[in-house]
Amino acid sequence: MKSILSIAAAALMLSATSTAFAADGQAQCDKEQCCASKLAKADGGCCVTSAMAELPQLAFKVGDKELCCEASAGAVAKETDSPVQYLVAKKAYEDKNKAMVALADATEKFVAEFASPSTCNVSGKTTVAGTTTTCSVTAGKLASITKAAMNDVTLAYKVGDEQCSCPTQAASLAKSSGKDKQFVIGKEVTSCSVDARIKLARAKYEAAVKALAKAQAEEEAPKS
Repeated sequence: MKSILSIAAAALMLSATSTAFAADGQAQCDKEQCCASKLAKADGGCCVTSAMAELPQLAFKVGDKELCCEASAGAVAKETDSPVQYLVAKKAYEDKNKAMVALADATEKFVAEFASPSTCNVSGKTTVAGTTTTCSVTAGKLASITKAAMNDVTLAYKVGDEQCSCPTQAASLAKSSGKDKQFVIGKEVTSCSVDARIKLARAKYEAAVKALAKAQAEEEAPKS
C-alpha cells in the first residue's frame, strides 16, 4: 500500500513540458527528474521551484510574439514601434494595472482551489493539493497540512518604523504620521495593495508546497 503522503509528491510533479519558465524567462529544472531525487524531496527546493512555476504568470505580447520577460518585451516594442500587451491566463490587456488585478484574481483563485477539497459526485474521488484520490484519509491529511501551512502566512502592515497586523490601525498610523502604508508578507514589503495580494497568495502556496514536501520526506525517512 502506498504511504498516506506518497501522493503528495505527485502534486509537486505537475504535468507540463519537461522544462518550465518562470516569470523572468529563466528555464527551470526538469520536474520529474528533480522531484524523483531523494534530496529534492528532503529539502523541497527544486520541487518548490517547479511547483511555483505552475502559478498564474504575467506574460507579454508584442505583435505576434509572446515573451515572459518585460525588459525583452520593451526592447521588441521599441524595435518594432509596437505596443506591449499584458497576458494573464491567455487574456490580453492593454493596461498593465488591469492585468495585475487579473493576475491577483487568478493567483488567489488558483491557491484557493489548490487548498480546497473538491469531491466528484459521480466518481467519489476527492481533489486537494493538486492530487486526486479515492482515499478520504489521504485527502484529509493533505488538506490539513495545506491549510495549516497557509494559515501560518499572514499579511502585516508597516508605517515608518511601526508594524502592525490591523489594517485600521495601519490606516490611522499613516494618517497621523503622513507616511505611506506598506504591506509586509514575510520578508517582502510592497506599497501596492494588488502586489500584496499576489505576494500573499504566492507565499501561502509556497508554504503549503514546502509543508507537503517535508511531510513526504518524513514519511519516507528510515525509521530508527
